Parts: sequence; structure tokens; C-alpha cells
Amino acid sequence: MRILAICLTLLVLATPALACSPVYDPRTLVEKAAGRPELFVGKVVEVGADFIVMQVLSSRGTPTIGENLRKTHGGYGTCGKLTFTPGDVWLYDTDMPLSLSQKLTPEDLGADHGSNIDALIARLQAKANTPVE
Repeated sequence: MRILAICLTLLVLATPALACSPVYDPRTLVEKAAGRPELFVGKVVEVGADFIVMQVLSSRGTPTIGENLRKTHGGYGTCGKLTFTPGDVWLYDTDMPLSLSQKLTPEDLGADHGSNIDALIARLQAKANTPVE
């Protein structure tokens, strides 16, 4: 019995702990975004302990451009945790781990400042497929 307990202990200690185990999704960003009708570009205007307020800069219709949206923002561990700062611009899906949400740079937003969300997603897809030197 003691040998069995030692073997089980060694087995547990030798097994790596997985803090985050994302499920591989082979679809492109464009394909993933097509299934998310409420995806929008928003500017963070307020950050609270458990919420953020974002002003919608562009969307596919819902939510409405110019609308301020209050979204709950939880602590979901270390896997995909998002950190918001007033003034940041985001492509926003949800704040859940493995969502499409990401902070955008001026380069990401492009000449149209992200007003065409489908063109923005295409730019992000192209950027993701560009090798880093």
C-alpha cells in the first residue's frame, strides 16, 4: 500500500499543471468574426472594479455607433486576462478567455480609423499571417 501511495504521489508530481488549455480553432479571424454579430470597436471611457464602459466607434449595426456600453469585467484567472485603460481602443467581443477581443494600435485601425469593421478584421488577419523578422 505504501509503495502504491509513493507511486501515485510521483505520478501527480511529474504531471505538468495546465493553467490554460486553449482549444485549437483552425478557422481564420475573418471566419470567427463572421459568427459574432455583436463584435464592435470601442474606446474605453471608464474602468471600475468589475466593469468597463466603452463608447462604440464602429460595429455591424448592434450595438449602435456612439452608444456607451457598460460591460462586466471579471477575473478569469491568468488565461486570456484582459487589462483595460481609459483611452484604449479595442476590438471587443467579450472579456472571457479566448475571445476575439484585442487592444488595437493606430496601425491596426488604419486610415479609416476602424470605421469599417470588416476591413479592420481583414487587416488584423493579414497582420496575423505576416511572419515576424
